[in-house]
Amino acid sequence: MKDLGSLRYFLGIEVAYSPRGYLLSQSKYVADILEHARLTDNKTVDTLIEVNAKYSSSDGLPLSDLTLYCTIIGSLVYLTITRLDIAYAVHVVSQFVASPTTVHWAAVLCMFRYLRGTIFQSLSLPSTSSLELCAYSDADHDSDPIDRKSITGFCIFLGDYLISWKCKKQSIVSQSSTEVEYRAMASTTKEIVWLRWLFADMGVSLSHPTPIKQNPATALRFRLLRQTWFHISQDVFKTFVDQKGNYMANLHKDIKGMLSLYEASYLAFEEEKLLEEAQKFSTTHLTDLQRNVDPAISQLVTHALELPLHHRMQRLEARWYIEVYSERNDPNYLLLELAQLDFNRVQSVYQKDVKDMSRWWKEIDLANKLDFARDRLMECFFWTVGMVPDPQFSNCRKGLTKVTTFITIIDDIYDVYGSLDELELFTDVLERWDINCVNKLPDYMKLCFLALYNSVNEMGYDTLKEKGVNIIPYLKKAWVDMCKAFLREAKWSFNKYTPTFEEYLDNAWRSVSGTLILVHSYFLMNQSITKEALDSLENYHSLLRWPSVIFRLCNDFSTSKAELERGETASSILCYMHETGVSEEIAREEIRKFIEKAWNKMNKDLNDKHPFAEAFVETAFNLGRIVHCTYQHGDSHGAPDCSAKNRVLSLIIDPIAIMPRQVKSQ
Repeated sequence: MKDLGSLRYFLGIEVAYSPRGYLLSQSKYVADILEHARLTDNKTVDTLIEVNAKYSSSDGLPLSDLTLYCTIIGSLVYLTITRLDIAYAVHVVSQFVASPTTVHWAAVLCMFRYLRGTIFQSLSLPSTSSLELCAYSDADHDSDPIDRKSITGFCIFLGDYLISWKCKKQSIVSQSSTEVEYRAMASTTKEIVWLRWLFADMGVSLSHPTPIKQNPATALRFRLLRQTWFHISQDVFKTFVDQKGNYMANLHKDIKGMLSLYEASYLAFEEEKLLEEAQKFSTTHLTDLQRNVDPAISQLVTHALELPLHHRMQRLEARWYIEVYSERNDPNYLLLELAQLDFNRVQSVYQKDVKDMSRWWKEIDLANKLDFARDRLMECFFWTVGMVPDPQFSNCRKGLTKVTTFITIIDDIYDVYGSLDELELFTDVLERWDINCVNKLPDYMKLCFLALYNSVNEMGYDTLKEKGVNIIPYLKKAWVDMCKAFLREAKWSFNKYTPTFEEYLDNAWRSVSGTLILVHSYFLMNQSITKEALDSLENYHSLLRWPSVIFRLCNDFSTSKAELERGETASSILCYMHETGVSEEIAREEIRKFIEKAWNKMNKDLNDKHPFAEAFVETAFNLGRIVHCTYQHGDSHGAPDCSAKNRVLSLIIDPIAIMPRQVKSQ
């Protein structure tokens, strides 16, 4: 036996050693592949394969030299021993070794030019790394346009150096992205188990469990569990932070992971620092990435940064995503058609509801009798669709449309039309809830009070008949509390008084009408009525209070300038500026933080014990969402612009055109 010295070269792999560790390279092997492929030009490219490229066996013309293609692919597969960066691209082109075409060969040529520019890239194996395994797993759902199979990818580190990786199509078609992720994790786990056995045979003891880090799936599962009342700790994200508590810098390269992390961060509770940092980290990197990615991905990133999914109106978001998905190069046409049909079916239910409401609105004729008030029937109905979008809640939507139209009229009475004496009288009559007191009111107030009185009593009668519970005292209290808050604001305006921010907000969450709407929602949803829930409604449980705070602060964001021009002295921004002496810009930033805190408190309330059914809790959250939709770019309720009208048209009037299903030729 002869000692040949230190290992320098083995089966095409060059080995270089230094005190810092080993470098494994296949640069000579790459040069041999390029020579074998007879690539004559000296061009290089920075991109290995076209982003979002989808190849099929029918692309292009058949290659004349099948042997060359097969040989080259075999060589590229061997090259992945040290070149993890080409693993996915090699996986793509290796699917067509049986019948390669000119399109597939063009993709291979692009890989050659990439390899020429990175010929000396090496795999580093440091000598000072710890002996602990760590795995990263991911999957690309439904990525193959031919057989709809998904792709598993993983890489496993021993300390700081990479020792195993894989990119392979899954053997069966999965029915959901969750199933895909679990199959990818199963493959990763198998590799981890084998490696731990291997180290045990070599006498190397691994004392700690091996974590599998899965950024997109972890963030997605976290978000889905939190928003469906399951308690899950923010600690699941600790695997993505370094020893200093900062999120790992390499995470920003994964756009899908960044989007998932960004969306998950908005399910945070108050004082969850890990999720606060996740939000800052993901927002910063997504802002940088949106300018340098594929336009389709950039569109998703821009949309998310504008407003997170957790704060968006559900049905409007559904329409937006259906339209975006239909523009993809490789949509699942069956799934797309199902989504389009479902949207149009639900929209037809909304159209029946709005016809009933138009008939009711004409019958009570308040729009003509009270010409000073805003006629906002369609905007009010749109609001209720945002709160209660499910088709089975037609009666709830119609009842809430009545409630919100009355709120709009009464708000105009207190805000712009009634004198202070008249407002005090109206509040007193409302509190008495006595039909015999109506003659004390001016004629315009008589009409408004009687229409409201009849509608509320009708709701109370229907509930008493069906549930055996008299709900009128709860409905009356909600109306009285709101009007008392209206009256207090009217007195502030009359006396030119600017309250403190705390004093203002303590009144404003009542005057904004959010609690009133939610109290009516509870009874209109035709669910079981419990004593615990009634007590919580009467005392305005925090699940009613926090969405109302969001409502008020978002409303002030879009209307404060108009209110200032009208001479009003109370809004959250004005009160904060008056109390602290800061500029409007700083005040707006602080109000923005208050809105985020309110969302965090709502998220916590969702996971805490409460007496409400799931449908009502979702309605409370949807109140916050429709608020953002209404006031994101102005006051879409008080002063609807073209964008607001287009939203109404897209959600209620205009159906989605059904795309003809496309079938690929075999």
